[in-house]
Amino acid sequence: LGYGTNASSYGAESREDSPSLICPKDKNGGNLSKFTVSDTTNGNGDLTYKIEVDNQTEKPYTSPVITDTLDPSLITLKPNSIKIDNTLIESTEYSYDSNTGLLTINLPDIASKTKKVITFEVVKK
Repeated sequence: LGYGTNASSYGAESREDSPSLICPKDKNGGNLSKFTVSDTTNGNGDLTYKIEVDNQTEKPYTSPVITDTLDPSLITLKPNSIKIDNTLIESTEYSYDSNTGLLTINLPDIASKTKKVITFEVVKK
């Protein structure tokens, strides 16, 4: 069995009603990078994704929402695996459409100069 980790960190470029999130390692002109995982190089076990939302502004992020699209032909969300700051969240705090792969996570407010760390696991089909 293989295992792996895919970690991304996003910070707001400017504080607006809908801040723009940019991955600091993105070399594609500010467009958020798309990460792919090849089973032939990373094994066939579960994979943990990590997303950091780092609020380095002077204002709080109020009721932020994270969306991610998982490729439903390759992977599926592992049930009961979503954590915020290492605490499992309730199913009422997220939604997952297994047909489209759309994962939506409702975060608590993020105070100025703090961050939230979201992790979740996926399983190879």
